[in-house]
Amino acid sequence: DVAQLADALQKSIARPIRIGDHVASVDASIGIAFGVGHDDPESLLRNADQAMYLAKDRGRARFEVFDDDLRGRIDRRLDTEIALRSAVELGQIETWYQPIVDLRERKVVATEALARWRRPDRGLVMPGEFIPIAEEVGLIKQIGSTILSQACLAATVLERGMAVSVNVSPHQFVRDDFGAVVKRALSSSGLAPNQLWLELTESAVMEAIGSAARTFQELRGIGVRLAIDDFGTGYSSFTHLREFDVDLLKVDMTFVRDIETSAHDRAIVEGVIRLAESLKLDVVVEGIETTGQLELLQAMGCRFGQGDLFSKPSPNASPVVRFEDFLAPSGTA
Repeated sequence: DVAQLADALQKSIARPIRIGDHVASVDASIGIAFGVGHDDPESLLRNADQAMYLAKDRGRARFEVFDDDLRGRIDRRLDTEIALRSAVELGQIETWYQPIVDLRERKVVATEALARWRRPDRGLVMPGEFIPIAEEVGLIKQIGSTILSQACLAATVLERGMAVSVNVSPHQFVRDDFGAVVKRALSSSGLAPNQLWLELTESAVMEAIGSAARTFQELRGIGVRLAIDDFGTGYSSFTHLREFDVDLLKVDMTFVRDIETSAHDRAIVEGVIRLAESLKLDVVVEGIETTGQLELLQAMGCRFGQGDLFSKPSPNASPVVRFEDFLAPSGTA
């Protein structure tokens, strides 16, 4: 039985071995593929390799069997990759925007630039579907530079002083020329450096931990504002705050979704707000969709918010936000 054989192989490989004064152990992810008569050896090995990578993605130290479902996923991914390469060349990656609002002053203070792919055969494709592929196949630098340039240019026609916030992939961040890319986007658009916010997720910082401090220092020298996105979802949030000089934290929407019913989520969000206050950092809470969420966040002293309650993402860099629909005038809330 192939399952028993794979299990026996994993147990054998996982046995600890002594190397001098140390004991080491390893684990194995195993991919299994069966020939169907017409498969050549190269195809069989490629299928087993794909199954092995699936085992890694699902937690490692396990085995997976190549089947029709996996074959279909691989075919769809390849189709997406081919179409994405064409989209980048044809300029089908668009920049959409979602405002960031000052809950006290009742005004829009920034807008976040978001990548969207308008695929002719499928319509609008969300970034979660194509950005990971772009990172894998080396297209993220071109996409990221395009979004950055478009966002800086769009920000120049916003209300005076309004900023634009741009997400940065770890694959962009680790490049030695990233600072030059930022300078070029600012120079060509004429945007003031302090009107550009660059957002990096905690995971992006961790992936680039070796070069992150140097890159942060370079960006700080340029004068842009730096943000940690999805704050609270990583495993060393407070270490990041100590090691890197950031300006603001963006609280991940996963803590906001159930904030009306979850005391645990309320405690996390309020804790981040108090921490940021003590460190003199700004906080933007993402994913605000209901007036109930908004009222709770205002009671906690949250200053800045973002979410569909105010405005859904759109191609318009200057959306109209009707504050009277959900925010009482300052001093009456």
